[in-house]
Amino acid sequence: MDLFATPWDLISPFLVWALGLPVASWLGRQFGQTQKRSWFLYVWHTLWCIAYLFYTLSNGGDSLSYYTTGSQGLVEFSFGTGAVGYLTYFLASPLQLSYPSCFLVYNIVGLVGFIGLDAILRQLTVLQSILLKRLAALVILLPSVSFWSSSIGKDGFAFSAAVLALWAALDLRRRIPVMVLAVLAMLLVRPHVAGFLLLALAVDSVFNRQLPLIRRTGILLIVLVAATWLLPLATQYAGVDEINTTEGASAYIEQRQGYNQAGGGGIDISSMSLPIQLFSYLLRPAFFDVNSLFSFSAAIDNFILLVIFSLAAAGFLLGRRIQSQVSTVFLLTYSSLAWIVFSITTANLGISIRQKWMFLPMLLYLAFSLAGRSRRLAILSASS
Repeated sequence: MDLFATPWDLISPFLVWALGLPVASWLGRQFGQTQKRSWFLYVWHTLWCIAYLFYTLSNGGDSLSYYTTGSQGLVEFSFGTGAVGYLTYFLASPLQLSYPSCFLVYNIVGLVGFIGLDAILRQLTVLQSILLKRLAALVILLPSVSFWSSSIGKDGFAFSAAVLALWAALDLRRRIPVMVLAVLAMLLVRPHVAGFLLLALAVDSVFNRQLPLIRRTGILLIVLVAATWLLPLATQYAGVDEINTTEGASAYIEQRQGYNQAGGGGIDISSMSLPIQLFSYLLRPAFFDVNSLFSFSAAIDNFILLVIFSLAAAGFLLGRRIQSQVSTVFLLTYSSLAWIVFSITTANLGISIRQKWMFLPMLLYLAFSLAGRSRRLAILSASS
């Protein structure tokens, strides 16, 4: 592919990236970040965007396919893959943006979640130990966070939607519009996962005593109305619209477990118990799975995640709990549902590495909350 066939192809990437600077600053202000921090995150995210771009030029990938079909106008809008194809068509045809320029547009989409997650973890650990602060900073710099969320595709939208949902759940009284935006963004690329968000909201509206009864009732009614329209769309997208028996559901799961087993990332999950499936999806490839530089990098990421979750388990056993004002029921319902469904239907570690970032922000928030000292003890320590 000739990346710079015209002068516009050469100029447009710089213009798109420059437009991202004020966007990064604005996002930083919304999440309580400094401009310096926001710009640092933008540069870091962009470096991985460029790395992914050159990776696709050498190895191919969905991003290259989206751009090729989009630039040729061979797309039709639909939720999921069609939405990304249509957006890429708009960027590549009417706006005449080059392949690198389109990458940088999607880079800004993923930046929303990237800056948001950094702000959430920094605020959560501001009064905690040096170890937790460094682990929070390290999580943000993990390659798997930026690599997938910076490319042409669905991952940037899904990751940012998940972080926005987390941000809204931290203060649902004031951030209901943000939650609506998160559901719509997820609906655009992953309708079935948007269904998970709505289901979690419905459960939260029943059990969350932090919100007034009238507001909880209103949320529940809105969710139920939205679900009547979304459920057929989500089931059709996921390919389960014709399943109406337990035997049919079991056959579907077995069929999914046989997909994408070719290549170095394929594993046989059909013979695994559910706990092993959950562990494999979230924390593999581990060091015993390493067979390439890519899997080695992923194994390092997963080892760091394992350390964080181990500290959280220890904290839970010591009696630590989540702050009461947070919509914990929503976070637990959504992350558990997504984790279980993806774990029992995904038999490729390469796919799980990027898919899990649709719910991992919630698990990280819960883990850091449990791993740290209680807010009361932290404040007393800071003031003494």
